[in-house]
Amino acid sequence: MDYTLEGEEFFKKTAFQIKILFIPIKENNFRPKFLQSNFLLYCVLCLFILNIFTSVISVNFSKNIFFADVTKNVLINFVNQSRQAEGLQPLIRSEKLDQAAMLKAQDMINNDYFSHQSPQGITPWYWFLKTGYDYKYAGENLAIGFLNSNEVFDAWYNSPSHKENILNPNYKEIGIAVLDKNFSGGKTTLVVQFFGSPMTLSKKTQPTTQQKAPIVETTKENDSTDSRLVAENLPENQQNKEVLSQTSEYPVLKAVSGENSNTLYLEFLNFIYYRYDEILKAITYAMMILVAIALLLNIVIYFNIQHTDLILRSIFIIVLLASAALIDGDTIALFFPHKIII
Repeated sequence: MDYTLEGEEFFKKTAFQIKILFIPIKENNFRPKFLQSNFLLYCVLCLFILNIFTSVISVNFSKNIFFADVTKNVLINFVNQSRQAEGLQPLIRSEKLDQAAMLKAQDMINNDYFSHQSPQGITPWYWFLKTGYDYKYAGENLAIGFLNSNEVFDAWYNSPSHKENILNPNYKEIGIAVLDKNFSGGKTTLVVQFFGSPMTLSKKTQPTTQQKAPIVETTKENDSTDSRLVAENLPENQQNKEVLSQTSEYPVLKAVSGENSNTLYLEFLNFIYYRYDEILKAITYAMMILVAIALLLNIVIYFNIQHTDLILRSIFIIVLLASAALIDGDTIALFFPHKIII
C-alpha cells in the first residue's frame, strides 16, 4: 500500500474543505461557508454577551469582601507602577500598617463617619501608635463610593495633591484595609490606606509589587474638594516626627498566590479563574481577526463577483466583535449611578 499517496489524498481533501470554508470558489457558489454560517453568528453573539457579563461581574467584585485582598493588591500595584515610572522605589507592605488601617476602617463604620478625624477627635496617627508603628513619616488615604480600582486610582492621579502624595519619596511602607459594610444607611465599600516610613525599617517586611499612595486630607466647600498636605499635632513624644496626610477610596481584587499550588493543574485553574476576562478578550480579538481575513479574501480573490449581503453580514459581525472587545468594567461602571469620594 502506498501510504504517501494516501497521505497526499488526505491533505488534498483537508485543503479543499478549508477552501470551501474561507475562499470564494465555484463549489461554494463564491460564498465562503464560514462567513454565512449561522454557527459563526451564534458564537459571536455568545462572545458579546459573555464580555458584557464578565464586565458586570468585575464591577460587582469590588462589592464582595471575599475579593478584598485582590483589591488591595491592584491598588498597591497601581501606586508602585506610577512610582517606578518616576524613578521612585516601590512601597513595601507592612503588617502593622494593615492592622492600623483595619482599626481605622472599623472605627469609621462603628461611628458612622468618613473623615481623617473621628467625631471624638481621634486622628489617623492614633491608629499608627495603637499597633506600635514607630513612624518618621505617615499618611492616610480614604475612599468610598467606587465601583472598581481603575476609577479610584484615576481620581487620585488626576488630583494634583493626591498625585503628589502618590509620588512622595518619603514613604517606604504601606498598609490597606477594605470593608464591605452598611454605612450611612446603605451598603458600600470603604477603603483605608496608611503610608509610613518607620524610624527603622523592619527586616521582616517584604517588598511587594503592588503598593498604594500617600494620604491627603480633604475639605469640602461649596461641593468642591480641596486636597492638601496636613501636619497634625502629635503626642509630645512624636513632636519631631513629620506627618503627611491624604484621603482616598478604591477597592481591588486579590490574585491567588501560586505558592501553595504544587501542580500544573492547579496553577492552570488559578490562571483561568483570575484571568478569565483576559482570555475572553483574546478569543474575541482572534475571532474578529479571522472574520476580517475571511472577508478580505472574499472581496479580493474574485473582485468581479461580490455578494453584498454576505459583505454586510461580515461587517456587522466584525463590529459586534469589536464592541465586545472594547467593553470592560470601566464602560459598564458608567451606567451605574454612584459617586466617588476621595
